[in-house]
Amino acid sequence: MSDYFGEYNKQVKTQKFYLVSEQGDSILLQKNKIIKGENSILEILLRPIQELKPNTTYAMQEEHKEGYKRVLVKRRKDKEWKYWWKTKNEKQVALLDSNIRINYKKVYIYGGLTKDNGWYIFGVNKHSKSEVFYKTEVVDLKTKKKRVFYKTEDEGQIHIEEDVCSSYCLFKYKRKYKIRFTPMNIDGVPLKPTKWFYVRGVFRKYKLPYK
Repeated sequence: MSDYFGEYNKQVKTQKFYLVSEQGDSILLQKNKIIKGENSILEILLRPIQELKPNTTYAMQEEHKEGYKRVLVKRRKDKEWKYWWKTKNEKQVALLDSNIRINYKKVYIYGGLTKDNGWYIFGVNKHSKSEVFYKTEVVDLKTKKKRVFYKTEDEGQIHIEEDVCSSYCLFKYKRKYKIRFTPMNIDGVPLKPTKWFYVRGVFRKYKLPYK
């Protein structure tokens, strides 16, 4: 799973993605689905076209049509990490524990130049050791417009972001929305969807202090 925006949108259909092992083996990733979000965000669901080796560390690499390749990284403040995965010696992916529980915790807001940014925070009570993806549905109760995208946990929480530059969906101020999640393992085998959680848009827009 990978997030892209801006100029990448024009290239993503021809762009290739790989998992590259520390030994230099390269495995092509198939694009299973491309999901369009707000403000040019794209979410790409990727799947290797062949079986990965057990107990092997893979980094994610992209290749542009010009032949340029680079290992993808994620950044947070002044730190940088490679996107990497280490496989286990397992032939089958374990089914998820049906006792996964999700609850709405709070909304976190921080100011931007022209608009508040932040995220809705959901807590996860997970009893499974397997990696979990959460199919996320957000419905605008006024327009009935639905956004569907996929999230993973961040230290036992799911964050639904609101960002003026890059968001899967934008929450209009004071408008009502409903959100629910469907947990699934990495093979895409789902549990039952959660109940709907109801939230209100709390992110304000501002006028610039200058023209």
